[in-house]
Amino acid sequence: MLESVRARLTLWYVSLLATILVVVIGLIYVLLARALYSRIDDSLQAVLQIAATSLANDLHEGQDTEGSARSTAAELASRQYLVAIYDRQGKLLAEAGREDDIVIPLPPGTEIPSDQPLLFTIVETDDLDDRHRLAVRRATIEPFGVEYVIVVGSSLEPTDEELESLRGILAYVVPMPATTSDIGTT
Repeated sequence: MLESVRARLTLWYVSLLATILVVVIGLIYVLLARALYSRIDDSLQAVLQIAATSLANDLHEGQDTEGSARSTAAELASRQYLVAIYDRQGKLLAEAGREDDIVIPLPPGTEIPSDQPLLFTIVETDDLDDRHRLAVRRATIEPFGVEYVIVVGSSLEPTDEELESLRGILAYVVPMPATTSDIGTT
C-alpha cells in the first residue's frame, strides 16, 4: 500500500503531529475547565465571608437574628448567587435568589465546618442538565453567641455552556486523519 519510504515517513510524522495536537488540545481544555470551576468556588467562598461579615454588622447594629438573616440574604442574592441562611438547628431564617426547582440539601450540623466552606454540587429537580455549586459554612457571631449556617450557590450552567462551546471549537482544530490518497505513493 505505502511502498515508498517518503510516504511512510510522511504518514508517521502526520500521525505523530496529530496525536500531539490532540493531547495539547485536551490538556488546554482540562486546564481551562479546572480554572473556571475553581473561580466559581473562590467566588462562593468570598460571598460566604461577606455574608458572615454582614450578619455580624447587622447584629451589632441592633437587628435580631432573623432580621439580620433577611437583610443579608436580600443584599447578597442576585441573578448569579442564591443565599440561604439557617439557624444552628437547620431552621430556614431567610433565603433569596433560589429558583423553585432547586432543593438545598443541608448536611447534618456536625458535618458543616466553621473554618472552611463545604463545597458540593447539586442538580435541579426539573432540569437534570442544570447543576449548581453550593458552599456551606457555619458562622458564630461573637459576642452574641449566635450561630448561623450560611449557604451560597451559583449555577454552573453558564460555565458548562462555555465549555461545550469550547469543545465545539476545539473539535474543528483537530485534523482529520490523513488517508493514503492524500499522501501519494512517490
